[in-house]
Amino acid sequence: MTVLVINHNCARFLAEALDSVMAQDWPAEDREVLIVDDGSTDDSEAAARPYLDRATWLAKKNGGAVSAFNYGFARARGEFIAILESDDTWSRDKLSRCLAHLKARPEAAMLQHWLTLTDAGGKPLPGYDYPDGPAAVTLDELIDRGLPMTPLSGAVVRRAKIAPFAPFPEKFFYGYDICLRFVSAAQAPLAVLPASLGTRRIHESNLFGETIYDSAPKLARALTFHVELGQWMRDFLAAHGRALKPEVSREIEIARWLMELFLSRYQGRWRDALSAWRRVLALHGWRPYTLLFKAPTLLVAVVAPRFYLNMQRLYARTPLLPARRRLLRT
Repeated sequence: MTVLVINHNCARFLAEALDSVMAQDWPAEDREVLIVDDGSTDDSEAAARPYLDRATWLAKKNGGAVSAFNYGFARARGEFIAILESDDTWSRDKLSRCLAHLKARPEAAMLQHWLTLTDAGGKPLPGYDYPDGPAAVTLDELIDRGLPMTPLSGAVVRRAKIAPFAPFPEKFFYGYDICLRFVSAAQAPLAVLPASLGTRRIHESNLFGETIYDSAPKLARALTFHVELGQWMRDFLAAHGRALKPEVSREIEIARWLMELFLSRYQGRWRDALSAWRRVLALHGWRPYTLLFKAPTLLVAVVAPRFYLNMQRLYARTPLLPARRRLLRT
């Protein structure tokens, strides 16, 4: 068993992540711990130093999360690889439960479980529901995007089944979670252990998730990733005799033009922001819902993007709403 910890400038969270690894009830002699540091400029190495009698520090030039995963994967020796992003944590029984589940499903290349979403201080975020299923996710279900996914700190993979597809394209910078899911589901359904076995921290340094629209630099990187990864998905599926459904392609385009809207607005390009606003509305279809709800609310985003984001967060957290079945995908 290899534990692959991916770190970039998360010194303030790294010790907590490593404590959760060292506290696992899986035998220490049957696991290796690799900490891949992707060119951190903070005190990450100092934070990791007390653990280096039980873990290996692998420092590399900054190249993004995909590059860091490729670097660690190439050096991993375990039959199974459990991934932990260094701002997340695991429950004590995570490895033992995941490996028992995977060993009972020898055809599966990947297992996922849920993570409890928290703020930077570790306080659980309200409004999230962690479902008790499904037991597995097929490639077709993955394409439909109708089932909940989890960040990669909630994933364990079989090295032998992933190796033929590695390394993944590093031009994405991020997104190896999607690559892993697709290449795994193309071989056999993803195994799902429907329990929360750790925490996923949402904070200002996250590129994706709830913080994606907060700044122009994040959006610029995310937008490039979004377009390139969408093409990778189409090419991969075509090679396996499948294609994205029109409604899924439409969702991908809506996400793209929403990012374009916010990025244009942050950069002072009002005309481009309005053009992106019109594209989003056209993709939703010119119907009463679009005209009466989407058009005016997104116009607020054009005029005052940060006010819009604050209102969205307030709406998402109101206790008057029923629990929503949603899990962040990065």
